[in-house]
Amino acid sequence: MLRWGRQHKRSIQVEGQPLLFRPREFDGADFIGTALARRPELAVLSARCAQADVTLALRKEERYSWFSFAQVSREFGGPKWTRELLRGPEAEVEHCRAEVQAERSRISLGVEDLVEQLRAQSGELEYQHQAI
Repeated sequence: MLRWGRQHKRSIQVEGQPLLFRPREFDGADFIGTALARRPELAVLSARCAQADVTLALRKEERYSWFSFAQVSREFGGPKWTRELLRGPEAEVEHCRAEVQAERSRISLGVEDLVEQLRAQSGELEYQHQAI
């Protein structure tokens, strides 16, 4: 509160601690979890992976739909043409999983960089507060 008297003396009265600074700890894991949950790219990639998994499962079911006891013999190799039917969907599933992992890593690294910037700025604020 600033008071002006008739003698033009200035006095400042501070109530409480207006410049109180409480440093905050930033937990990167919480930020990363929130970012991964809210990113639409991951939802799209997960849906593509689910679609690829279903396609692979359907192809596996189609392999021996006409010959029931051959389900047991698929561990021994089965006819060569059936294995070739699965190569495309299996590769698609593996590619999709790799894309999801790469996207998760990219998002995590971006969030970790931002958390480090927050920590640096918080340290700077704390230093400035102590200087005051």
